[in-house]
Amino acid sequence: MAGYRRMKVDVIIACAMEEEAAPFREVTAFSGSGPWVGKIGGLDVGLVVSGIGLVNAAMAAADQHLDTDLYLVAGTCGGLAQQIRVGDVVAGTFASYLHADATAFGYELGQIPGMPARYESTRAQHMIPADHAGLVLSGNSFVTEDNVEQTREDFPLALAVDMETTAVAQVCYRRGWDWLSLRAVSDLCGPRAGEDFHIELNVAAEKSRDAVVAYLEEL
Repeated sequence: MAGYRRMKVDVIIACAMEEEAAPFREVTAFSGSGPWVGKIGGLDVGLVVSGIGLVNAAMAAADQHLDTDLYLVAGTCGGLAQQIRVGDVVAGTFASYLHADATAFGYELGQIPGMPARYESTRAQHMIPADHAGLVLSGNSFVTEDNVEQTREDFPLALAVDMETTAVAQVCYRRGWDWLSLRAVSDLCGPRAGEDFHIELNVAAEKSRDAVVAYLEEL
């Protein structure tokens, strides 16, 4: 389209749900009828509500209206690793697909043919305000008590699961953008006896927001 220009922002923050995006609007003045744009820590930031799931997340990341150097996934996730607790903030610096299986053709579990075995964020080398940092998994199915042990066996380094991060990481890989996930654990995939199973969505969303703001203010 003649005259079409993308808006360049320093960071895009993407949340799957409006409830996860709401805390960001409490700390800065976002405005706009499309992607909301505001400032955090002196940075121009676009706030996007993608919708839940891999396709929705990929479509939002591939949207041509905004351009950026860093795409940051915020909100909530499910705790997978044994050391994860409800309320912890997990920095996803590596990402893989939960249900991708082309191992019959020599690919690693979680790898899409022709794509990296793990998507890696260069932010893995940064100091990130999170309780844990490492591998997160994404899929369109929930990990429950029925399949959590198999998932841990298949991906022994995975910390948490969600339904968006890896799709975002794949789009960013194709677009040449950096990415990072900073999400708070709202529930546990396989809680042990006596553990808290979940916290309210808004509480986890605020924890994610606080981590994102702290990170951006230090950039």
